[in-house]
Amino acid sequence: TLFRSDMDWLLNEKDTALHYYKKTIKYNSVHKDAHLKLGILYKEKKQNDLAKKHLETAIVVGITSDPFLYLNLGIVYGRLGNAEKEIQNYRKGLAINDEIADLHNNLAISLMKNGIYSDETIEHLLVAIELNHEKKENYYNLGNAYLNMNKLKLAHNAIEKALEIDGKYYEANMAMALILQKQNSINAASKYYEVAYEMNQSDIGLLINYGTYLMDIESYDNAIEKFKKVINIDPGNLKAHFNMGILYGILQKNSLAQKEFKKVLKLDSRNHEAYKYLGVLNAYVSNYKNAFKYYKKSMAINPSDPENYFNIAVLYEQKGNIK
Repeated sequence: TLFRSDMDWLLNEKDTALHYYKKTIKYNSVHKDAHLKLGILYKEKKQNDLAKKHLETAIVVGITSDPFLYLNLGIVYGRLGNAEKEIQNYRKGLAINDEIADLHNNLAISLMKNGIYSDETIEHLLVAIELNHEKKENYYNLGNAYLNMNKLKLAHNAIEKALEIDGKYYEANMAMALILQKQNSINAASKYYEVAYEMNQSDIGLLINYGTYLMDIESYDNAIEKFKKVINIDPGNLKAHFNMGILYGILQKNSLAQKEFKKVLKLDSRNHEAYKYLGVLNAYVSNYKNAFKYYKKSMAINPSDPENYFNIAVLYEQKGNIK
């Protein structure tokens, strides 16, 4: 039975392989290799509960020194949302063999997913690169870690290396654009946003970042186009509605700006910034009573924002008792 199943594995007839591995276990419930291969196959099919069951059984019945078993089990636990077990299994794999790049890389990614940007995280990413210096994802992950640590020069160098390997690497183009934007290399960021945008015009994260960049360079109509795309994909995207409000305000489209900020408040009734902008917009068209009302609402939510006090003071100075 196992011989036939192994042949199916080699022929990539995975459903047939599953059938024969299960037959193997039916007649020998402690067949460790069958449990291992069932676990891997179920992992590939994203049947994660079954994958976990068989991979853990493989350990119980005798496979305790295979680092790739722990790599696969870590991946499965990650999919199941158990970060502690995910990290634990990657560490177990590395304790057996610390020269497997994917174990170092996956452990670092898991740490980053849990907000851990530490020397250990960077060390695992550097080791992954040392073990496999031709894999673009390793450089991207290192750059992403440095970006989140605000080490922009190091992030730039790592992402640049990823792009040397693959100039059309989507995530790396996005990351480089953001890094250059943060480094105030505004013009240089443009080409990376353009490359990423050509590759994917429906990624909300890209559209938000690209739209924000276009706001920074005062390309307001193009920025509006990007945020409209976001709203078409995700009508409840608060950030897109908020930025649209700002843009319409800049373009002196007061009514449209107010509509956007009111949409923000429908999504988040305690968004003090939206109330404040509504105050500004109403003051601009001399609707001082509404301006006062919105400033007070913003102040009630965030009493430590000095701009609300200043704006109300201006109203009193200009119009006296505006209640």
